[in-house]
Amino acid sequence: MDPHDQAARELVGASDDSPIVKLCDALCWEGGKQRWDLILVAPDGHIRSQANGEWRDVMDLPVKMVLALVRRFKVVAQLDLIHHVPEQTGSARFLVDGRPFDIHVRVRRAASGEESVTVEFVHAAA
Repeated sequence: MDPHDQAARELVGASDDSPIVKLCDALCWEGGKQRWDLILVAPDGHIRSQANGEWRDVMDLPVKMVLALVRRFKVVAQLDLIHHVPEQTGSARFLVDGRPFDIHVRVRRAASGEESVTVEFVHAAA
């Protein structure tokens, strides 16, 4: 069995207490609260946010955790975990402090096999 497929199956069944689920939720919550426009998760583990056109460093994730975070965003956006295609897009809806917002998730796969995630926040008008 492909280790990527095994990781996908394990992630689908991940509990809300797993560190990757908590990290994904925290990034979405913080993005909603701070009214970020984008989050970028790079294959090297560097996570950045953009708000009002300004990029900021959020954190550096160990490279071995990037695949799990990418897969978690795929689960949230209801994307295909098994088939590895060059690009996938999906969306999800969240509430932060009672305000709804949508996220649009784009997962890109490089020729090398590394994946990156871009999460766009669409905030409802106040």
